[in-house]
Amino acid sequence: MTNSKSPNNAESSHEPKGLAILFADDERSLQELMKLEIPRMGHRVTVCPDGVTAAAALEKDTFDCLLVDLDMPGLGGIDVIAKAKELCPDADAVVLTGKSSLETAIAALRHGAFDYLTKPCKLVEIEALMRRVQDKRRLTQQYRALKRRLERIEGSPRLVGVSAGMDACAR
Repeated sequence: MTNSKSPNNAESSHEPKGLAILFADDERSLQELMKLEIPRMGHRVTVCPDGVTAAAALEKDTFDCLLVDLDMPGLGGIDVIAKAKELCPDADAVVLTGKSSLETAIAALRHGAFDYLTKPCKLVEIEALMRRVQDKRRLTQQYRALKRRLERIEGSPRLVGVSAGMDACAR
């Protein structure tokens, strides 16, 4: 029997790891629905009724993905995303809104949103979006690992020699 936490296969697990998701929306029915459905998709969810509660949750825990309503009492979705970018810069944010417009979509994306969904949306759309977030996170981890590996192989990027000619090349 092999230990799945061994150093050799800790990062290359074949099972998809669930995401830690922060869901913030002031609609009670959506809160209840997401409490049930997001765990069924294989993810852990923290549900918040407003932006202030979501910001407090960001202070206490780390999240992989945020699903936030654009218009909430207290702090809006854009403000929650800004707070998340300070505390969890690698977290991907998805804006949900019932008031879709090109301006709100552009504003959300400019503030670091990964994607934008209009309400009502289907659970299959959210599930597909969570898979895209997982894929992006996996590719980012692979990129960072390969970059570190390449830096170790290539060594320091500094020039070794000291001469007027070498100094001119370095500039």
